[in-house]
Amino acid sequence: MEEEAVEGYLPPEIKTLDDLLDEFPIELEEDSGGIGLKRFHVSWLDGLRYMPDGEPYDCYKEAQTTCNDHHAFFYEWTRARLLKTLSHYKNLFVIHETQKGVVTFSLREKLMPLQMLMRGPFVWDQEGSTIRVRAHGKKMEAIAKGPVSDKFVKEVAGRMMERLRESEDCEVFLAPAGARFLFQVDLLGLEEAPAAKVAPKALVTPSSPLAAAPLAAASAPGPKALDTLKSFSRYVRWDRDGYHHLIEVLRSHHASARRIHDDLLDALRKCEDCKILPPPSGSSYLFVVQVLAPRR
Repeated sequence: MEEEAVEGYLPPEIKTLDDLLDEFPIELEEDSGGIGLKRFHVSWLDGLRYMPDGEPYDCYKEAQTTCNDHHAFFYEWTRARLLKTLSHYKNLFVIHETQKGVVTFSLREKLMPLQMLMRGPFVWDQEGSTIRVRAHGKKMEAIAKGPVSDKFVKEVAGRMMERLRESEDCEVFLAPAGARFLFQVDLLGLEEAPAAKVAPKALVTPSSPLAAAPLAAASAPGPKALDTLKSFSRYVRWDRDGYHHLIEVLRSHHASARRIHDDLLDALRKCEDCKILPPPSGSSYLFVVQVLAPRR
């Protein structure tokens, strides 16, 4: 039946999850236990409607079937075609062996190691490029939906370690016996980004959207990186990963990202308590600001 269902079938054009929902009568349930993944369980939408005489029929069958066998075994055919579509777009989706409902899949994403850790039930201590990861008690309990055993914690940590090892941006090591952390992540490639060209002063005019930004404060002796970021909060937001702040332009702002990048970078380069690092590849971040630990 599956061979017949996909014979001559051409997967539709899929670029986003919304495209998948438009093509198939399905709904998605996000799995909080994905541990570093955006994982989804697929279930069927209820397509039943009633004829004027009260007889039920499935509106999806009536609208989407292509032959008598397709109509008779609609959901078997649809599942086979859904699986073929997900497999066709290997750059977007990963089908999981352990499934719930119709099928379980996750999105294939390019994430920084710290972004992955933020999706899991963990906390960590960071010294430079070394991260030592521990369990977050309440988040572990939320995933386990009850008391948490050592075995469960090790299983969850193992799943995150597997995900991190797929990244080219870090190395992962299991903690030695007796350690107070679960595993260690060593970040790679944190070289300082090359200095960007500062925007010409003519770009920032009294009528410019950035003219109101308190850049003068950044020129004061010993400016702080966090204070400088806050002074640009009208133009940017940031995700915090330990000491790292991933900077992104607010979509609602009409100033150009290039201008915001140059002016903020110029202000941050006057701060001695931070390093400017390159953004993760393929992301929408301008750059990453690593706030240095206070000197003792």
